[in-house]
Amino acid sequence: MLARARVTRRSRPSRRAIWLGFSSWLAISSGARAALAAENVPSLTWSAPSECPPVATVNGYVTQDLGAARIDATQVRARGTVTATNDGRYEVVLDLDTGGAERTTRTLSGANCESVSQAAALLVALAIRAERAPEPTAAEASKRELEARRFNHHARPFLAALVSTDAGSLPQPTLGLGIAAGATLGVVRLEPALAYFAPQSGTVSDQPALGARFTLASAMLRACTPFEASDFWVAPCLGGGLDWLRASGFGARVSKRTSTVDALGVAAALGGWDISSIISLRVELAAVVPLARPEFVVDGVGSVYRRAP
Repeated sequence: MLARARVTRRSRPSRRAIWLGFSSWLAISSGARAALAAENVPSLTWSAPSECPPVATVNGYVTQDLGAARIDATQVRARGTVTATNDGRYEVVLDLDTGGAERTTRTLSGANCESVSQAAALLVALAIRAERAPEPTAAEASKRELEARRFNHHARPFLAALVSTDAGSLPQPTLGLGIAAGATLGVVRLEPALAYFAPQSGTVSDQPALGARFTLASAMLRACTPFEASDFWVAPCLGGGLDWLRASGFGARVSKRTSTVDALGVAAALGGWDISSIISLRVELAAVVPLARPEFVVDGVGSVYRRAP
């Protein structure tokens, strides 16, 4: 007996069925996106001329600016009012309520309504992002506080002009001018300084016409540790340096010149006021201890001057 082979053909979905399925999927996915967008739309009251984007479009701008951030539980409430100005521009007054004690009002203007609407939406999105920012951990807060202390205004590298007064290095108190600089390494600031003081005269005790004219220049390096404060601060300092002292004789038949370079130690208390981020007013009180105290004399007559201790 000869068996007949039965050939069957699998049915293929028709184009119409494919289109209906795709349309159904598109409608479902669009509905899901719309539902998600509805969850992520902030409370926004929008009043604008007819030629401006409506509230739904502005909400879309906000959602676009937020990206993947969810805002369905946001406390941000916004009210925007757009008006056309006489010069053909547009101005929006945006009132932001972030749930705090005070509201924030911002005024924006632009050449067209589209740009000011987008700018207002960006402000709303930024307010929501700020609300969603996670609270820093204790370790992060401590690190931020340490960094803030380390980069205070008075701890930044600086260059300063100095007006100084000195008592004890020359026969009479004197004024000087100088420059100082500084750089911070960890919690210690290193400060080199140079100064030059106005000359002063000294004489033999019983012969005022016989003596010498003294000139002083100084170079110092010190280390300071500023105490943490706001715009007002203090810092103890320790350091050392070199003094160059020159004496030019007068009144004698043969006048001579001599000079000496001596080491010294410095202990100082420094205070400051940060007037701005780049300008500070500094006041310093320092004790200078010379490691050598040379005596200047007129040969055969007597002593003219010896530096104070």
